[in-house]
Amino acid sequence: MGFTDEVNLILIGRLGKPVGLKGHINLIAHSDNPSGLSKYKEFFIDANGIHKFTLDKISKSGKKTLIKFDSINSMSEAEKLKNLDLFIDEDNLPDLPDGEFYWKDLIGKKVISLNNNFNGYVKEIMPTGANDVLVCEINDKEVLIPLIIGKFVIEISEHIIVDWEID
Repeated sequence: MGFTDEVNLILIGRLGKPVGLKGHINLIAHSDNPSGLSKYKEFFIDANGIHKFTLDKISKSGKKTLIKFDSINSMSEAEKLKNLDLFIDEDNLPDLPDGEFYWKDLIGKKVISLNNNFNGYVKEIMPTGANDVLVCEINDKEVLIPLIIGKFVIEISEHIIVDWEID
């Protein structure tokens, strides 16, 4: 069941092992609040082409977050989705209040030091236990800058201004 409509996919997690016999799948979400993903009804998986799945439910089982799709009703069907990335359509993301941003909005942004000693760009964002980290390309080397607004990240607008020294 291939999906051909034009969508801008945003990675939101990875599907893990099936749980139980009815098609529930362990969800490894790239979110602080995986249960908040229940507001999305359509999810996409890239398995030899983009496939659209309709959400049945997201639930908790101990520390695990489980996802169940309408069309997946057995362990064997769920097993086929194991270790695949899970996406949503970017158009379904809610607007954020001023001062908040999505990671996707930071990737590729120019990074400038507060004292104009260097500039580069954000390659990716790395989640860590304490805070997220900007992975930047600066002067042909990778520089990690903690994404702590007001301390190391001074301003996020057209550019990202940081108070950070590089070796």
